[in-house]
Amino acid sequence: MSAGAVLQAAVVADLLETDALKMLTVFDAPPVRATMPYAIVEDPVLEQVDAAGVSGRVGVLAITFRDDGERPLALRGTMALAEDLVSGLSADLPDGWRIGGLRLQRSKLTRAKDGWIGRSEWSVRMFRLAS
Repeated sequence: MSAGAVLQAAVVADLLETDALKMLTVFDAPPVRATMPYAIVEDPVLEQVDAAGVSGRVGVLAITFRDDGERPLALRGTMALAEDLVSGLSADLPDGWRIGGLRLQRSKLTRAKDGWIGRSEWSVRMFRLAS
């Protein structure tokens, strides 16, 4: 599995396993149709930064949130909880990958025609020992 797929799957699983986010449907790709509120854990954009004996990746992980509420209060709370969860993601990932750094870069909430759109982005560094 690629580093991006491993990271994306770990974030999706973490969000789905959190009781406080049970009302949120989490996808790993834009849904054809979905009931709001929902979140899309986007494919990470990663660059290869290998070193002697180490496979490395650096890049950005983003989650887009959608809600159709009149006010963004619920979405703000959902985003804050998800941001805390992702920032505290376990460093150990499947296939020997390990998170070396994960930091919230930016978070933005905007009004859309049919509700609200939130977006949170993290800078990420990952590595695994080369075999």
